[in-house]
Amino acid sequence: MEKGHRKAIFLHNILTFVQWTDADPPASFELCVANPNHGSPSLAQELRGNMFDGAKVRVRQVRTRADFKGCRAVVLEGSDSNQVVRQFSVPKGTNLITFGD
Repeated sequence: MEKGHRKAIFLHNILTFVQWTDADPPASFELCVANPNHGSPSLAQELRGNMFDGAKVRVRQVRTRADFKGCRAVVLEGSDSNQVVRQFSVPKGTNLITFGD
């Protein structure tokens, strides 16, 4: 089983149990990938068509702090997740769940 496939299964299983507190759920579930040089296309392919919190999954890459707006979950890809966290430093007040390698 390929690493990207295992990661997609793990994310799907965990995110299925997350309860969000929004009064108005968004039209899409934004799953963001930081450090996009490490396999985000496979995540997008694996999770395409899935639903979380009543919304269709949309996988997108984040390259700047502003890109985190709207993200429900962030996957920190790469061997040094701490470096990725420092690089992007998510703005305070941003509610999201993070996953690292």
